[in-house]
Amino acid sequence: MAAKPANFVEHMEEHLGRIQAGARLSESIHGVRFADMPEPGASTFATLGLTHHVLKQGGDGPDVRVEFLVACRDEVVDAFNPLSVLAAMSDQAMDLHTAPPRGTVIGPRGRFFPASEMEALYCAAPTYFHEELTSFSGFPEPLVIVWLVPIHPAEARFIRSHGWQRFEEKLDEANPDLLDLGRAAVVDHG
Repeated sequence: MAAKPANFVEHMEEHLGRIQAGARLSESIHGVRFADMPEPGASTFATLGLTHHVLKQGGDGPDVRVEFLVACRDEVVDAFNPLSVLAAMSDQAMDLHTAPPRGTVIGPRGRFFPASEMEALYCAAPTYFHEELTSFSGFPEPLVIVWLVPIHPAEARFIRSHGWQRFEEKLDEANPDLLDLGRAAVVDHG
């Protein structure tokens, strides 16, 4: 049996592959890229360093350590600029000193880029990734990995009116490619 990773970066690389590139998002937080993750032809971008901060959860939940993921097909990386998405989300989490709960919608705030109709982010469990990714035990507080899924304005409205559980049912029914920022909405545009 393999030894458990000694630190969080090793843990991330064990489950996402080697870090391919990175950039400083703020004084204590970096954004990094994992190639061919969660599948070939896609990249996953993650914050590293946000877990140095203990954040509140909504409700009565325990304090948590959080990192954000965003993933997309490689052909839209430059237009989408995932590191700017991670920078904005980590800044928001630090400003509010709060972790967004599952099902939170951020936006709509205008199209991410002209060729995509997506304008909002949905805070999801990282279901496209190995479930061990969320099981790092090196912190005294629970680790929460928030997958920021780009969504259509109609999907954002649907979540706000019908709840995130119903939206996830729609996702299960439609089984869309959540890495495709050109995908059709899984709900009516009405």
